[in-house]
Amino acid sequence: MGIVSTPYILILFVSFLSITGGLSHASPKVKEETLGWLRTAVCEEPKPTLSKLAPLLLQPASKCAEEATPSLREAALAFMVAFAIQAPGTFCHLCSEGQHFQAMVHEMQGALTWT
Repeated sequence: MGIVSTPYILILFVSFLSITGGLSHASPKVKEETLGWLRTAVCEEPKPTLSKLAPLLLQPASKCAEEATPSLREAALAFMVAFAIQAPGTFCHLCSEGQHFQAMVHEMQGALTWT
């Protein structure tokens, strides 16, 4: 008990590579589908887990929010809104990394119409 098996670690690693690969894929549709899945998944995760995942997921999602494809931008903003609702305060790291945080917040407020 208390020991994580190697196959479990491998599954987590492969899952992480799939998610990051999906968010950095050349096809906007793949990025959009990955963000849609993440949007659903964050609603099931506890806040401490999301806080740890914030640096890994929010940076690529914010890049997707700047893409030219409208449906991809909407999916990225919908994911970030869901993330922010589940784990308030996790967007603070974006400010320190030089992102256009205020513009993103303004866009997110407009994206709330997707619900």
